[in-house]
Amino acid sequence: MLSFGVNIDTSSSFSLELRRIFFLGILSMLLILMGPTGVFAPIPLVYIFLLYSKSKGVVTGVVGFSVLLILTIIFKLTPLLSVVFLLSFVNAILIANTILKGLSPDRGLVIAGMVFFIMVLVGVGSYLVIGPDLVKGELTRIVTGFIEQIKKENADFISQGGDDARLLQDLLKDPKILVDNFLNWACAAFFSILMFGHWLCLIIVLRSSLVWKKKRAYDFTIRHLISFKAPEFFVWPLIMALCLVLVGEYILGAAGVVLGMNLLYFLGVFYFIQGVGVYYDVLQMIGIRGGFRSLLVILAAIIAYRVLAIIGVFDQWINFRQRIKNFKKNKGDNL
Repeated sequence: MLSFGVNIDTSSSFSLELRRIFFLGILSMLLILMGPTGVFAPIPLVYIFLLYSKSKGVVTGVVGFSVLLILTIIFKLTPLLSVVFLLSFVNAILIANTILKGLSPDRGLVIAGMVFFIMVLVGVGSYLVIGPDLVKGELTRIVTGFIEQIKKENADFISQGGDDARLLQDLLKDPKILVDNFLNWACAAFFSILMFGHWLCLIIVLRSSLVWKKKRAYDFTIRHLISFKAPEFFVWPLIMALCLVLVGEYILGAAGVVLGMNLLYFLGVFYFIQGVGVYYDVLQMIGIRGGFRSLLVILAAIIAYRVLAIIGVFDQWINFRQRIKNFKKNKGDNL
């Protein structure tokens, strides 16, 4: 009888666990279906890895991707939904791996960056194998149809004239130019979005450590993530990227400048994260804390992301954080 009772408890516990995993998997898919919230889609999947097991996290990711793929085929949805879920799944694996293996957040970020960079190289290789002309032709066809739809939906606005209407007309005039611009910046955009999403989700997962810390010991906190500093060897590819931007046209033609700018954006993501950390410490130094500090950080990240990246670059040599510590120490001594 006792054994029978234990079996019931075990079965009930397994059923509850299954429902929770199912809920988290559905939540991840819903975040993607709702559009911009898709950037947070890795978080529920990370919780499955941390609260249950690696195998259950992998199974949930595979099942979720398969379900979205089937729904895409049946209801003729955009295949982008399945692609975004797959990328979110990869991101969740990288975040969970950082915590499960006890890696520091800065090391986790660099590893994620290397994985995403390899994915970019695979994408570029696929583009070259398939054929640039074929890819450009298909993209031009898609963009042309999209432009025609925009023109129909905004026919009244365009017919009214004005600066905004002319700007829209100029933008929609030549689909080939739009396609060329998209291809020139696709690698940097893809990498930046993935890295920014990884960093943002890692912040939220570390913030919610009370949810999973009892099951997964982790020696690092969000403070270690805020203190992120790009590896020193990043300076050399940064110098190379700047050289390509300045003189790459004379060496490789227009492709040299495009390559240099893409490389700048790749590295700029890491220096942006470093700059945000410096800005965060400055706000803390002057006594701004809580929700208002978070709001100022978000506003700066949106409005002045280039400035934050430049601050991150100069922090490699000036070490703003050490100066902030010295300032606080001297201020304390004077008191």
